[in-house]
Amino acid sequence: MDLIIDGGTVVTMSHKGIIRDGAVVVEDSRIVDVGKSAEFKRKYSGYEKINAKGKVVIPGLVNTHQHAAMSLLRGYADDYPLKEWLENWIWPLEKHMTGRDIYVGALLTAVESIMGGTTTVNTMYHYTKGGSEAQAFAETGLRGVIGHVCFSWRKDEDKKALRNLAKDWHDREIGLIRVSVDPHAAYTVDPEYMRELREMTKELNEKYGSPNSPIIWHMHVAETQGEPEKIHQAFNVSLQGGIVEYLDSLGVLSNDVIATHCVALTQKDIKILKERGVKVSHNPISNWLPASAPCPI
Repeated sequence: MDLIIDGGTVVTMSHKGIIRDGAVVVEDSRIVDVGKSAEFKRKYSGYEKINAKGKVVIPGLVNTHQHAAMSLLRGYADDYPLKEWLENWIWPLEKHMTGRDIYVGALLTAVESIMGGTTTVNTMYHYTKGGSEAQAFAETGLRGVIGHVCFSWRKDEDKKALRNLAKDWHDREIGLIRVSVDPHAAYTVDPEYMRELREMTKELNEKYGSPNSPIIWHMHVAETQGEPEKIHQAFNVSLQGGIVEYLDSLGVLSNDVIATHCVALTQKDIKILKERGVKVSHNPISNWLPASAPCPI
């Protein structure tokens, strides 16, 4: 496919800046040139043309935190506090979801994402052989980081799923599909298991990853003010500081971590996030639904 997106205002996100009356040239599904429309009229002939005059041409948007298969649960249990939403509504229903359900839900999310201009999605859900988010993303051509969510109550099952996910999908589809290790949260993953998952990430990277395509971490962090009490109730661990400070004491934070929500942060937590190079996904709409308060961006 040879194509020119012509005449729009092109936002390059590079040293070229914003190009008014610009053009983007695509050959065989790859962008090969970006510049002024007038310069390309002689250079490229016989290409299919999309008239972008009066429009803005931007790179694809990136969704840094998603549960892609949960599009099937949209509207099912709105307006509940997080604990009640998870324990009374979401987790009981998810026990009945099949691999086919996960695939179909992710397929819907993938199509909706592409239609809305989102070309990369970082998603955390359950990986099964019977159908997966990775399969749905690959079929639609969406770029994605696919994670398997881990809980203390199913360690052996998680480890098997993570190994299968990495073996089956990491750096597949000409690099469009990558993989992450996803501890659910500090209140559902005990300290020992959190450290095990960090070691497992190293193991999987040695086998399947590379410097240009690493297997990363993706987890919920400090989503609500009550998280320290949840950790105490679950694992009899009393926190002296914030959630990030606790995770740092376990030695699991690094620049390969995407920490999502990050609502209930202390000033020391924020300092640690910066020092460790942790990436924060602040999820304004998701935080608003259970009235969790905003991330202090």
